[in-house]
Amino acid sequence: MAQNIIGADSPVLSGICGGLESEAEPVQQCNTETPQTSPAATTREDVLELQREVLQLQKEKLHLEIQKLKKEMENQELYHFILNNKLLQLKDEGKITITEI
Repeated sequence: MAQNIIGADSPVLSGICGGLESEAEPVQQCNTETPQTSPAATTREDVLELQREVLQLQKEKLHLEIQKLKKEMENQELYHFILNNKLLQLKDEGKITITEI
């Protein structure tokens, strides 16, 4: 019935079961898979390489954090040095009295 309405040579019917199979164009099969020699080995090597990269980045991050902490410690020591000198100057000028704790 559909063949009578749409037409026997309709491309719509070519893919429907019960259509005119003799006039239907054959469907081409395409290989969409990528060739791999050993999927498990490639995946394992990729994972190991990514893990190496992550470890290297973590190492660099830790190195930078250590440098940052060293700079902060130097700045803190410098701050204390300046503060102590200023306090001694104010004491010498008689503006403050310092008592030891």
